[in-house]
Amino acid sequence: MTTLIYSIHEFAALSGITEYNLRYFDKIGLLPAQRDTNGYRVYHQRQIASAQMVVTLQNARLSNAQIKTLLKDYTSRHSLAMLKQTQQQLTAYIHTLHNAQTFIACQISQLETIHIINNQLDTPFTEEKKSELVGVISLETQHIGDFFQRASEFNAPPNWYLHHRYGFLLAEKDIQSKSYPLDKFYCTEPSIIDHRSQYLSAGRYISQYCSGSLENNQKVWSFVQHIRQNGYRIQGDILIENVSGPAVQTKKSDFLIKIMVPIN
Repeated sequence: MTTLIYSIHEFAALSGITEYNLRYFDKIGLLPAQRDTNGYRVYHQRQIASAQMVVTLQNARLSNAQIKTLLKDYTSRHSLAMLKQTQQQLTAYIHTLHNAQTFIACQISQLETIHIINNQLDTPFTEEKKSELVGVISLETQHIGDFFQRASEFNAPPNWYLHHRYGFLLAEKDIQSKSYPLDKFYCTEPSIIDHRSQYLSAGRYISQYCSGSLENNQKVWSFVQHIRQNGYRIQGDILIENVSGPAVQTKKSDFLIKIMVPIN
């Protein structure tokens, strides 16, 4: 049977390895080439399988030195142990990639939402909200950072606020023209829900997106006054929820929040 011989150019096309890398692999003895009568590199057909294995093992994040060792004595116990270890590392890496993919998908969704919201800032609208289970943290403080610190005490991951919604529950009577107390924090982070849960009220809300932070945002007072002046009766806690915050913006004036006022 005639053995097929390929030039480096032909072998590069067959194997998917660039000619530059083939020369390098030949130099380090990872995928040795033979020489024809003119001194040019040539490859045998049987080396296609070896070339594909090299590429696959590189994709598995093995170094060239590890691959060379592996291929030198492929059926040894050492090679078996190396492949098992590589499999474990790949499983962990795939998990990491999956988390990164989920995070990026969430960020894309959030940014798309922000682009839509920017076109409807300070515009009231009505909505019907379903009852929702959330976790609640109660503190007597005016510093929003204290609530995040408290959340960390319930085994919430450090970056939980990048993946879960959060905001404050405000009593109508506590909202003043320039301030309101931050003493009841809610979020959808599971460990906080396990610590202390509460259902957000279902029903009809008048809502509005606006700029600024969750702390003492004067637009909350203005919005509540607007609702009163239009003859609506507020029933239940007012929700102010983060839409975009520290992970996206750098100035509090650039933050976006959603104000949700329950009405009869």
